[in-house]
Amino acid sequence: MIENPSCNHIRFLYRPDNVWPERIFGSFMKNLSPELFEYSVKGYFIGAFDRKMPGSIDYVVVSPFGQEDAEYFKKEIEKKHSTILLESKGLKNPLGGIFETSGKYESAGLWRKRDILLAKKKEKLLGYSLLDYSPLGINFSFFFNAFTVQMFEEDDLARRCLAQESINYYIEKGRPFTVCLSESQDEKILLALGMHKKKEYAEFLLPKKDGFNILLKHFNNFYEPLDGQKPNGR
Repeated sequence: MIENPSCNHIRFLYRPDNVWPERIFGSFMKNLSPELFEYSVKGYFIGAFDRKMPGSIDYVVVSPFGQEDAEYFKKEIEKKHSTILLESKGLKNPLGGIFETSGKYESAGLWRKRDILLAKKKEKLLGYSLLDYSPLGINFSFFFNAFTVQMFEEDDLARRCLAQESINYYIEKGRPFTVCLSESQDEKILLALGMHKKKEYAEFLLPKKDGFNILLKHFNNFYEPLDGQKPNGR
């Protein structure tokens, strides 16, 4: 991992109710400057669908992200998200990042596709959905076949339209089983659409350049035996 030039960030996924990782990473984050990491907890929602739903309703229009949206979208996501999150998700340069992610996987003999849907009211950008699509056999494949809705402005109709069009995206690709990694604001809408929450996952992101050695040191200190006692944390 240290010597891999294509690895820029370290991503840990774990159940927040799992005592061991919560204790390990929780104690680590307490001693780490907030600007050095990104942490979030998302609900894991699943649903099975046999037909498409209306994507655009009333004043909300949902459409694929395109080159003409790049400047406006970049401005909005930089206001909403941290640099760590943008870089780790390939969104620092949104248009190029989408293709760069696919290219890195292709160079390793794999494929992974990433798309963005935008919700607009006239020309105003209300929010977006980030969608991942990849083979089902890879490790943690459900994380690479899921969508996440993010809003720039709170608008329940736009949020619903993004979720519906995201479900349609997977149906069109022959994937009636759909996964959403959701923030709490999405829950009522996802339940109304027929999805249900199975569990929660915590995501802990670190830039490799600044964080990896600090993390290794933390692990060593956490498990270092003291005066013949059991290692810390056991």
